[in-house]
Amino acid sequence: MLEKNESNEMLPLPSDKMPDCWNQDNRMNALFSPFRSKSANQQDWVSKYKFWNDLIYTWLRHTEQCHFSLFDLNQIFKRKGCTPLCLTTVIEEMLRNGEIISEEEFLKESSESWAIWSLDIFIKKPLKWSFYKMKDYVIGQNINVNTKYVHLKATKEIAELILSTMVNDKENVLISTLEILEKCKKEECRYNINENTLKLALTWLKHHKKAVLRKSSINDELLVKFSTQTINEISEVEKTLYELLNQENKLEKEIELLEKEKMLAMDKVKAYLGKEMRQVAKTHLRKKNQIDKIIEKRANVLGNLRNLILSIQDTHSNINVIDAFKLGSNLLSQFENNGLTEQKVRNVIDNLNETLENCQDIQSALSEVLPNTDFVTDSDLEKELAELMNDNENDNDNDNKLTTNTNNNKELEDMEQRLRNLSVTGLPSLPNSSPLKDVPSKTSTPIKKDKILINAENM
Repeated sequence: MLEKNESNEMLPLPSDKMPDCWNQDNRMNALFSPFRSKSANQQDWVSKYKFWNDLIYTWLRHTEQCHFSLFDLNQIFKRKGCTPLCLTTVIEEMLRNGEIISEEEFLKESSESWAIWSLDIFIKKPLKWSFYKMKDYVIGQNINVNTKYVHLKATKEIAELILSTMVNDKENVLISTLEILEKCKKEECRYNINENTLKLALTWLKHHKKAVLRKSSINDELLVKFSTQTINEISEVEKTLYELLNQENKLEKEIELLEKEKMLAMDKVKAYLGKEMRQVAKTHLRKKNQIDKIIEKRANVLGNLRNLILSIQDTHSNINVIDAFKLGSNLLSQFENNGLTEQKVRNVIDNLNETLENCQDIQSALSEVLPNTDFVTDSDLEKELAELMNDNENDNDNDNKLTTNTNNNKELEDMEQRLRNLSVTGLPSLPNSSPLKDVPSKTSTPIKKDKILINAENM
């Protein structure tokens, strides 16, 4: 739903998606004017082109379209009665950059894929493109206002959206375009995709081998097969199954309508019986019985059709299994042709076992102890360690004794020094030259310290 601005003009997009400068007259007058020479102001030229490129892409995404013409753009982006005078240059630049392509070229059948189209455009015709590119920059292209162009990025997004919607329960199953449109409209997002947009999106999927298109032989409707993997064609079995399933649905709907008609006839019979109009009641009862017979016949046909569908599906599944067996058998036979035989495998295993035994013998030989007369056993090392420990203990004891003797000698020397310093009246002084220990024990009695002190006090 389009909105209006303050001037009561229709906006091409909702107000929250419109550029901020849309209501600025000076800025929009510059953006609506034709492009100046790119060499004069390259930055302004690039900025202006980016504005219109982004706006066109935003409009396509909002409207869920992927194609447009110059006439469409002039009508959509009209502002205050003025149409943009620069969109021709914008379309020319988008064509040069490969962002858009003419719808006619897009829908043209390719022998393989768009890879050939890209090869033809960018490799086979580089000189021709260079010439026309320079010419277009000087005098411009002759853009037809009614020519439709396909926006490749927008087309890709819509195609991937449809693919993600359909492959959930319809992958590798044929479905008509009408069913696709109905399913898209039933989704929560309610995609507003029209038939033309769907056709372009399916063409994109077909070129990228994500979908296969084929017309039905019954009603000429377009059948589509989707897949996330690469697919190339629709088999006759798939086409036949689709037609049978379609016929099954028609029979079910037909029986449904007959049942309703039978119920209506029965209600009329009861109503006329209530009015005591037996003849009229008989007429409707006869019609009800005829409908019963038709329903029975249709039910029998429907049962046979379902049995046929199941048989075809079962056979098709068996064919796929057999094809898988064939592929496996061919692969195994290729292994045998390349030299993979039982005898060769056994020979390889025997050689491997022999090699492993040789390796074990080599490891055992390397780990043996070489004979040596100077070899010291563990017991000898233990004895030597014990002797070293005993020696350490003796050395410690000697050190302790030496320390004790040294301390005793120091105490004796201190005592002798104190005795020398002591002077007693009436007693001959001890000679300084000879220590106390040199006095003979036979001529004199050793003098005790305490006795000397007592005599000194008495005197």
